[in-house]
Amino acid sequence: MKEILKKFRNEQTLCSVYSNSSDFESFSAGVIKHVADGWFVLAHVNPHGAFDGYTCMQTESVVKLGCGGEYMDRLAILISDGNRIYDEFKLPAYGSLLTSFLHYIKDNKEILTIELLDEYDLSLSGYITDIGSEILTVAEVNKFGEYDGTAFLNIEDISKACFASVQEVKLCKMLKRQ
Repeated sequence: MKEILKKFRNEQTLCSVYSNSSDFESFSAGVIKHVADGWFVLAHVNPHGAFDGYTCMQTESVVKLGCGGEYMDRLAILISDGNRIYDEFKLPAYGSLLTSFLHYIKDNKEILTIELLDEYDLSLSGYITDIGSEILTVAEVNKFGEYDGTAFLNIEDISKACFASVQEVKLCKMLKRQ
């Protein structure tokens, strides 16, 4: 899969990424921005063709990749000319791709959502306050847009990290209203 991800990145191909082997109806659509160190970054687009954040996922979590086809061709039509999925997305050099992605989020004070151990139910959102060699510290933000304590996570347990999606933008707006 790594070579196909690199090919899609180089060609800026709108693609579908399937990561749930028990559900081939659900996938993420977008453009691959980076591939390295067993990880890749996807500029995500929602079903209406609007930019929906960036996701950093483990390459090994991909069970199927696709491009073209009726759905993807229609999605390409919906993507507006000013859509950020085709913009260059530069990451700082901090070691691995995941570490660079996390530093970008911290440096730009973005809310992120992290999935742990490939379990959707094991996820949390918040602001990164510290990135250690093994531990990530996050000021948690709950679903109501309120600070909800501090979480300390093993970086090696992260299976997916996202920011700038509709979910994170909503949390940021609710938090700022307080």
